[in-house]
Amino acid sequence: MKTISRAVRAPRVRSRRTRDPDTARRGVILPLVMILVLVLATAITTFQSRAVIDTMIVRNRDEVAYAEALARSGVHIARAVLHEQLQRKIDVGFQRGDSEEVMGNTFADLSSRVGDYELETPEGAFLRVDIFDNRARLNINSLVRYSTAEKAHGVEGLAAASLLDDLGSDIATEVLSSLTDEQLEQAEQALGESGKNLANKAKKELDKKDEGVPIADAEEFLMDFLARVIENMEGTAAEKDYIIRDLAQNLLDYMDFDDVRIDGGDENIYYQQQDPPYLPANKPMLSVRELGLVEGFDHNLVTAMEPYLTVYPLFAAEGVNLNTAPPHVLGSIWQGSGGSGRRLEEDDVVRIMDAREDGSFICDDVSSNPDRCITLSEVVDSSEVYPPTELPAKSFVYTVISQVVYGDIERTVEAVINMTQTGKSAPFLLYWRLQ
Repeated sequence: MKTISRAVRAPRVRSRRTRDPDTARRGVILPLVMILVLVLATAITTFQSRAVIDTMIVRNRDEVAYAEALARSGVHIARAVLHEQLQRKIDVGFQRGDSEEVMGNTFADLSSRVGDYELETPEGAFLRVDIFDNRARLNINSLVRYSTAEKAHGVEGLAAASLLDDLGSDIATEVLSSLTDEQLEQAEQALGESGKNLANKAKKELDKKDEGVPIADAEEFLMDFLARVIENMEGTAAEKDYIIRDLAQNLLDYMDFDDVRIDGGDENIYYQQQDPPYLPANKPMLSVRELGLVEGFDHNLVTAMEPYLTVYPLFAAEGVNLNTAPPHVLGSIWQGSGGSGRRLEEDDVVRIMDAREDGSFICDDVSSNPDRCITLSEVVDSSEVYPPTELPAKSFVYTVISQVVYGDIERTVEAVINMTQTGKSAPFLLYWRLQ
């Protein structure tokens, strides 16, 4: 038997090759370089984006500032137009030999036509300036007698007593309350010019006994006006379920001088129960939005009334100027006097608008401009309107809307300008709002 021997084999040892240090470093640097490149690329992209955004912000800010400045300039344009318009009317009055009377405002005035033109600036912005006669709307303050600012703020102490003492016993107190032009002429003959002036002052002071009292038929007119507004409001019957007489009385109570409700009771109770409590104004309203403070007037009703109303002028307010009022306002006033009046019908409004389009305007005294003046009775069935006003009505307070469109930017400035002190001083602003 053959023996097979196995060779004892030594274990095979694998040789470990030594790694090159440069190769090892290259393997680490490459990822680092790629990370660094990525970081730098991200930083550059972020920087570029931020630079673009900052540039856009600066440009937009400059464009907004430009648009707002241009909108404000529109108010100055309006002031210049109104000043020129008033000066022309004064010049015409002097040519007629009338040193005081200024022809009232009409639809043909420069202020009514300036909005027909849009101004374009070299930068590509568009400016439009609209000037609105505040007498073209119903002045809510005209429904209560306010003759002076001092009295409207509750200042008492009329000077009638001292004036009566100066006049002497020749003119009795009961006569002063109803002086006629003839009696004033007699006073002038008896006492001279100073006597006539004194009698006029006394009459005016005595007339103030009705200060802060609603004018005749104001409640009935308000009810008719509110019924028209509510009828034209959007919403369901339930949403328009107002008690119209209560609304009319609450509004007059809010503006009159006393603290007693028209139907009796303390008018302050409701207002003191609000949070926070307040009191009714008992003076002229300062803005149409103030209606929201009156008992019963909610946001929807006030918004619906806004296109019809104004509060300017605050004192000694009169009725609507038929020569500048828009159709929806004309349709809300009465022809006739007080309780005997009725709302202007659609045909009446059309005739007034047609007369204006033909270049005519309604005047109490046709002789002031025979070529263009017509009487009220020539277009409607009455010679009076309610609330009462002289025609053509003279306006000294205007609302200016200055609108700018500059690319995607729109800015509007609304301002109210008072022209009553144009002589020694420039027209001044009563109100200003940028939006």
